[in-house]
Amino acid sequence: MMQETRQLPYSKEAEAYVLGCVFIDEQVVPEVAGSLSANEFYVDAHKYMMNAISSLYRSNVTVEVATVIEELKRMNLYEQSGGNEYMIQLMDSIPTIANVSTYIQIIKERALERELFYTLQKIESDILDGKLPFRDLIDGSENKINQIFNKRQTSPFIK
Repeated sequence: MMQETRQLPYSKEAEAYVLGCVFIDEQVVPEVAGSLSANEFYVDAHKYMMNAISSLYRSNVTVEVATVIEELKRMNLYEQSGGNEYMIQLMDSIPTIANVSTYIQIIKERALERELFYTLQKIESDILDGKLPFRDLIDGSENKINQIFNKRQTSPFIK
């Protein structure tokens, strides 16, 4: 029996959807750039694109495919981001931008899940190292987990 390979949580589809929305409608750029950072993306090509989008947005440059391509080239990340073909593929896969907020939330949740995973690995390492006094270990672990918990956004529809 083969052991199932597990991977860190992410949604390639949500990441692609959000980027595609940015490329087809510049009106979603403030929401996307104001809600997400490149570090919240898991797929490297998507991180690079989001870095370029954020850079352009912060510089008050219109965010569209051509400017993102130029910014990626300036950053020497154009090829690693998949190039024109991949950006066109992202745009072509978007039926509507109506759900961009939902997909932003999915990306944020997966990023927090990964952060929680890394934090728990660090706590495990601290326990196994046995170098911290018990009180410091417990307090530090609680603080780290609370920091992640405080980043969590809850939907107004969830009671």
